Amino acid sequence: MKQKSLLLLLFCSWSFLHLQAQYNIKENNIWAFGYHAGLDFNSGSPVMITTAMENREGYASVSDTSGQLLFYTNGSTIWDKNHQIMPGSGNLFPPPAISPLTGPTGSVVVPVIGNPQQYYLFSMEASTWSTYAFGTDTAVSRLWYTVIDMSLNGGLGDVDPVRKSIRVDSGLSSTMVAVRGDACNIWIITHDFDQNMFKAYEVTAGGLNPQPVISVAGSITGQYAYNESNMRISPDRRKLALSSHGRGITGQGLELYDFDPATGIVSNAMLIGPGIGGGTPAFSPDNSKLYAAGLENITITYALWQYDVSLSTQTAISSSRVTIDSPSQWLETKLAPDGKIYHIMGTTQIDCINSPNQAGLACNYVRDAIPFTPGLQATYTFPNDYVRAMPMDTVFARSLDTLVCPGAQGLTLQATPGFTNYIWDDGTTGNIRTVTQPGTYWVAGSTICDLRVDTFVVAHRNVVPVQITVNGYVLGTASTYAAYQWYRGGQTISGATDPTYTVLINGDYTVKVTDANGCTDSSDVYSVTNVSVPVAQSAGEAVRIYPNPAHSIVYISAPVPVNVSVRSLEGKTVLRGADVKSFDISALAAGVYMISVTDADGQLLRMEKLVKTIR
Repeated sequence: MKQKSLLLLLFCSWSFLHLQAQYNIKENNIWAFGYHAGLDFNSGSPVMITTAMENREGYASVSDTSGQLLFYTNGSTIWDKNHQIMPGSGNLFPPPAISPLTGPTGSVVVPVIGNPQQYYLFSMEASTWSTYAFGTDTAVSRLWYTVIDMSLNGGLGDVDPVRKSIRVDSGLSSTMVAVRGDACNIWIITHDFDQNMFKAYEVTAGGLNPQPVISVAGSITGQYAYNESNMRISPDRRKLALSSHGRGITGQGLELYDFDPATGIVSNAMLIGPGIGGGTPAFSPDNSKLYAAGLENITITYALWQYDVSLSTQTAISSSRVTIDSPSQWLETKLAPDGKIYHIMGTTQIDCINSPNQAGLACNYVRDAIPFTPGLQATYTFPNDYVRAMPMDTVFARSLDTLVCPGAQGLTLQATPGFTNYIWDDGTTGNIRTVTQPGTYWVAGSTICDLRVDTFVVAHRNVVPVQITVNGYVLGTASTYAAYQWYRGGQTISGATDPTYTVLINGDYTVKVTDANGCTDSSDVYSVTNVSVPVAQSAGEAVRIYPNPAHSIVYISAPVPVNVSVRSLEGKTVLRGADVKSFDISALAAGVYMISVTDADGQLLRMEKLVKTIR
């Protein structure tokens, strides 16, 4: 149960880590925005903190997987966790930049997939600004990206000088959001500045695809339609909301779309709030409600509205609108890690929707929900969500049956290579483990998008224990094995590798056997104390040398391993060999020789004349 519980915990932890909605991952636990303002959600409720942020809009901030701040940005400057400007973050918008001011959701940060130390910063830059603030010009945004490497600057992070301020596109509106795809990828969704056209750029482990997926959808018309607009993605990644506030009372509208995270396509536009323009909308955690704060050009009134986007038709959704509050101005709404939606009202007021899944006024809207630290100010917007890649649907796994020999020093189990963060069923790490006992073992390895589990079912090999049998002076074994080695006094008997061994001298004998599976076993000691000279003589009588006379090959038949020495009649040794069963005399001159046969201990077993013939 312990192994199963740990495996279940590993699966659940890994799945939870990757499958959380992007708003409530710990990387989004700290927000930096406005003028020196910030919110920390690590305690479960937002706490006001002081940052070095200075801008009106276009924020993004990122924490690590434990919720501790890494860095934040307004799109043109990057601050580290110590609130110091990263040394290389100057001039992120290369000349001739008109303005560093980005749109309300004009900066996003996403990971460099496969490298946990690196991040992409995508920034919108207004390329035409001169009289835009007075309503007589347009701000056509250009899209850039820069890579931030957290291994630089002593671990505080800095801009990768090789991948800094790389231009992606131009002619865009001021809004941008990121959403994870279905296949270890992330979509960066942008919008054309004056056409009903979405552009979705794909980030994969191979980098950024510069060719966007283009979707034509939407029906807002009028001056600066889509140029000043804000987008949000629903937590389930299936809906996209866009609010365009144009100029004056034209070019405004609130639209709802379908989004396909598998393809990056935006479709099925519904104009659910004609004439409504304002801040960035926000979806409820259960995806059923949409909140939008803005100005309705028909009544020229500001309001915070709720729509039921779980309904199936444009008319039904539009008719479901409920006014939650009537503030004096419209600003940002954003879903937070605590599951609540926060609403900026003025420069020192943040309101809260405590129960955003509930319909109408049951959503529990509270004004001035967060006390503001003196000297800090909010502006138009909160930071954009950080997005991490989502795992593939498939969890790879394999199961291998294998065997370990009893008494073995160890069996090495190796996980599938190419993964990281290996963890075994006993909590140990690394991709290799040595085991000596039977059982079921598993190891899980993960990448940023995949989990693989290898299971090893290890059983004992069935080795038949070896027992020595005795037949006179011949030792054998009770069972048959693939290989044998006999020992006397713990020392190897040279050449004694047959199933039987004839004892010639007294001593303590053992045999080590190997079965067909490669497993070994050693016998108990069998002591021999009754060997006498006649026994050796008997062994000598069993030795046969043939053929004799011979011309070339001579064979030796003996009950034990033997050594051979061939000498001339003058006593000169002409041939010698150990553990001999045959030898070649074809190179010797014709004549008579003496052949001596001894056992492994040098005891003479047989001596006779050997005649070499001429063919």
